[in-house]
Amino acid sequence: MKDIETTIRTANKTDLPQILELYKKLQPQDPPIEFNAAISVWEEAVNSGVTYFVADHDGFIVATCYIAIIPNITRQCVPIGFIENIVTAADYLIEKTGYTPYHRE
Repeated sequence: MKDIETTIRTANKTDLPQILELYKKLQPQDPPIEFNAAISVWEEAVNSGVTYFVADHDGFIVATCYIAIIPNITRQCVPIGFIENIVTAADYLIEKTGYTPYHRE
């Protein structure tokens, strides 16, 4: 039997439908996001220095987050990054105390 590996990679626009499904679990009380609006925000974010990441498990996105790198005039003008919207599919949580971008059996 072939072992299935999980790959952490930069997300692309074709991942957006699966990312939006994960985001439903992040904020379940929010109304659904209109897909064309999500595409527009995605493009604006990516063009402004945001990088989305996914954990791809055999074609299924099981975790995602993004990092926004912004210029910074403190700390010797070293840019600063903020990691946000971290969400992992429930089947990939470890004992509900943390998360991992890969499945453990």
